[in-house]
Amino acid sequence: MEKLHFSSIVTFSDVGSGLNDKRKGLLKLMDLAKKGEITDVAIRYRDRLTRFGYGYLEEYFKSHNVTIHVLDEKENTKSIQEELADDLIGIITSFSGKLYGLRSKKHKELQKTVEEEIIRVPNVQNKTSEHECSE
Repeated sequence: MEKLHFSSIVTFSDVGSGLNDKRKGLLKLMDLAKKGEITDVAIRYRDRLTRFGYGYLEEYFKSHNVTIHVLDEKENTKSIQEELADDLIGIITSFSGKLYGLRSKKHKELQKTVEEEIIRVPNVQNKTSEHECSE
């Protein structure tokens, strides 16, 4: 592995899916390239930059005289089947996260609505009462 030396380093970190092309860090990185403020991008793995369309980003950066350095090229030794399996797992993982996020959001909205309704009903306090039942 070649040793890289940079005069200054800016780190970007996005929390989110590599399928999302609107990530703030990625957009900022592309903007810096367009303005000519960076010359190199170092990433651990290709899929850290984007899940799909890496070639497009590579061409974009190249057109702005920015070199992408992939630090761990082990991924290039994968077979086409392994790459396809990784892509499918990535898609499933991304959509699963979105579904869980939607459920969580709906749950929070429902909880907020219930709490607001409880507050609006007069003479109702958060009490539980016990009733005896006889058979």
